[in-house]
Amino acid sequence: MKIIVRPSAIKGSLSANPSKSYMQRALALCGLSGQAMTINHPCRSSDSMAALQIVQNMGYETHFENDCLFLSPAPELFKSTWHAGESGLSARMFSMIAAFFDFEIVLTGEGSLLSRPLNTSIEILQQMGVSVQSNNGFLPFRIKGPVNQNNITIDAQLSSQVLSGLLIALPFCQNSSEISLTGLNSRPYVEMTLEILEQSGIIINRVDLSHFSIQGKQKNNTKQYDIEGDWSGAAFALVAGAISGQSTVYQLNTSSFQGDKNILKVLQECGAKVKTDGKGITVSKSDLIAFECNAEDTPDLFPPLVALAANSSGTSKIHGISRLIHKESNRFEALKKEFGLLNIRIEKEGDTMLVHGGKIGGAQVFSHNDHRIAMALFVAALSAKDPVIIDGMECISKSYPGFLKDMADLHADHSILEP
Repeated sequence: MKIIVRPSAIKGSLSANPSKSYMQRALALCGLSGQAMTINHPCRSSDSMAALQIVQNMGYETHFENDCLFLSPAPELFKSTWHAGESGLSARMFSMIAAFFDFEIVLTGEGSLLSRPLNTSIEILQQMGVSVQSNNGFLPFRIKGPVNQNNITIDAQLSSQVLSGLLIALPFCQNSSEISLTGLNSRPYVEMTLEILEQSGIIINRVDLSHFSIQGKQKNNTKQYDIEGDWSGAAFALVAGAISGQSTVYQLNTSSFQGDKNILKVLQECGAKVKTDGKGITVSKSDLIAFECNAEDTPDLFPPLVALAANSSGTSKIHGISRLIHKESNRFEALKKEFGLLNIRIEKEGDTMLVHGGKIGGAQVFSHNDHRIAMALFVAALSAKDPVIIDGMECISKSYPGFLKDMADLHADHSILEP
């Protein structure tokens, strides 16, 4: 999809898109529970639907009704091929879950996921004594359990998603387990996993986030999950208000474990007007100045932070570039190239991104088939001197299918050039 975005004065409100991170975790727990479940305020992004399809193949009938997703056990529907779409979380999480079956599960995917290395998943599966065949470290996987080694050491420095998969799967194992960490990034995502496990009545004993003791044969004691609003997606609307008018976002939990709520702190530090009244969060345009932040634990914040930095006077510093290499695109290179076309200079200094604020110009840019790059370019275009054409906008369905509608509700002037 190719769209044109025209300079716009933003004003309006929207409800945050449901979190795909919580949605996928809830679906994994539903699939392992073997019982009927309900998910309220479900996320319908492509990544979430990929996880739902895997749960269906685990033996579930599902249907949406109003703002709920109902899941009912149907063991006769079990299929041994699971498709993770383009979701890295689903691939890593369900690869761990597949290890607990005593027959072969084929785990595959599509698009950019097929070029994302999953060596950590392979190493952990082998460490657990599980047979795994891969395409030289890439999907598809052929996984055959059961697990026969429950003392696991994992380096979660590059990704915490395998750890989340283990924390979700191991409580349902026949034996008790121990997990020791030698490194960890994306701590907020691990806290999210532990939170939803606690809501499920599953007990994980831990020493900080370095060692976990997990009793086997546990059961999921909840019947429903409520999916909270997604801070990752809401960050784009909040930044839009800061650079081009005023926006209000509802249904965000300010006490959330989602690390991307740090966008509020950055907005305040760079001079945006931020108001929280218990119902919604309103951000208004002001004179913005350069900021410095560490996004190592929140790599999904990089794209909206770059859109914000591009509109801030001076040079902003965002630390943690190394976390951007194996996303849907190499996000550092994609941001540098596309924002360069918009007259914004981005440089690298060690593990730090330097964004030189300036006046955004009109241009034709490309999403790199990365949903967060697409949304960052859209938001940046709101304050451009001239219209911006964005090619490849359809990728937003991966996390935020309602993004364009929500931007229209904020009076962002845009139209589709090619479907």
